[in-house]
Amino acid sequence: TGYCLAGLADGREELLVYLPEGGSVEVDLAGLSGQLQAEWFEPTSGSTADRFSLTAGAAVALAAPFGGHAVLYLHAL
Repeated sequence: TGYCLAGLADGREELLVYLPEGGSVEVDLAGLSGQLQAEWFEPTSGSTADRFSLTAGAAVALAAPFGGHAVLYLHAL
């Protein structure tokens, strides 16, 4: 999407990916290791959906569970 922020918070990796049109995105997690927690956020309504875990170490394709603006929040466990 071209909209991604990555950083450290409390010593753990975090990523925010913005999808202005919703849809799906491929996120390259090859530089990370271990388990990540993921959560979708709908910024217009403030609702969250689909909290799940995934394993880092490779690229993953993820699809927003709703249309329109979507934010994917990933952080190390």
